[in-house]
Amino acid sequence: MIGFEGRYQVSNLGRVRSILSNHGRYQEKIKVQRPRSESCPYRYVQLSVKDQPHHEAVHRAVAKAFIPNPDNKPMVNHIDGNKLNNNACNLEWVTCSENHQHAFSTGLRDAQHVAERQRGTKVGQSSSYHNVSWDNSRGKWKATLKDKGKMVFQKRFETEIEAAQYVNDQLDALGYSDRPRNSIA
Repeated sequence: MIGFEGRYQVSNLGRVRSILSNHGRYQEKIKVQRPRSESCPYRYVQLSVKDQPHHEAVHRAVAKAFIPNPDNKPMVNHIDGNKLNNNACNLEWVTCSENHQHAFSTGLRDAQHVAERQRGTKVGQSSSYHNVSWDNSRGKWKATLKDKGKMVFQKRFETEIEAAQYVNDQLDALGYSDRPRNSIA
């Protein structure tokens, strides 16, 4: 594996194994971690060098080892759209633009997703309401309140308005008269 020469190997099928363990014994393979969430559906392995853990995306390790990248493209695309299929024949180096074009042409990303991002209702956008934000990792709106650095409440909702209303209700119930309320139309 690039960056882990002499310690780990990756196959063209996406299997990772260590070459030698600490005791000089051969280990069959390293545990491949399952995707963390729907927002991050890739498989990773945790490798260690000198007791320092390193997380490596399996598809990138396979691409680095088996797919030439003469144009130095920064991203690895799954040709069939299945992010769990890390076979070398299913991977290709692409630019960010090529990756987006592929996502649209295969239906992995649609116009609704783009419209939601532009309206600020998804990824990386803040809310127009007090104490409401978008939780990228869970794909929901989050209502939170801290008082003197301590969490008072935190709850997630499908819609931004539900989260804003919950903030108002909790501020009233807990007697926070000095905090601004959300104007909900």
